[in-house]
Amino acid sequence: MSAPSPQSIDALLPLQPATFHILVALADDDRHGYAIIQDVAARTNGAIKLSPARCIAPSSGCSNRV
Repeated sequence: MSAPSPQSIDALLPLQPATFHILVALADDDRHGYAIIQDVAARTNGAIKLSPARCIAPSSGCSNRV
């Protein structure tokens, strides 16, 4: 597999806040679903409330909540 081009990476940035916080939640431990939702809520003092659909498909935009 070849490395992605810088242009294709730049197209993904900046990350949406929900996507960023999901990645941060996964960076220090294996988590899934509800554990991700709890971690993001705790890290952001409740400012970001993920829906279960957002954790399943963070980039699909299927959730109207952050």
